[in-house]
Formats: sequence, structure tokens, C-alpha cells
Amino acid sequence: MLAQYRELEQITALDRRKKVALAFASRSAIRKGRVLREEEMEMLVDQLFACEEPYLDPLQKPTLVYVSMSEIDARFRR
Repeated sequence: MLAQYRELEQITALDRRKKVALAFASRSAIRKGRVLREEEMEMLVDQLFACEEPYLDPLQKPTLVYVSMSEIDARFRR
């Protein structure tokens, strides 16, 4: 968590409390590749949309990406 905090110090100008919260959240996040049950996925989506700003994470990266049907079609029709 300390390493995460130090990394945040270099990339953002947030106050200390927010940096600690971000480091803690990052450290306790669901790891990539973990398979979730349907109930867990629904709970995460519900929690996301209950947030004040559900479309961006605390570092202003998008949490959702729109992909049109034509783009999906193009990706799978090679």
C-alpha cells in the first residue's frame, strides 16, 4: 500500500487523505482474472451507479467504455 501511495504522489496532486484512500482501494480491489458470481457482478454495478461520478474513477479514467454493435461486429468478423 505504501508503494501505491508513493506512486500516486508522483502522478497526482491530491491531498494526503485522498491518496491514502486511493492506495487502500487499489490494494483491496478485485484482482484481474478473478471469476465473479452473478450476484457479485450485480452488486458491483449497483455500487458503481450509486457513486456520485460513476463514469470516471478517482484518477479520471473512464469506468465504462461504449462499444457500438458495428465495432463488435468488425472485431469478430475477421
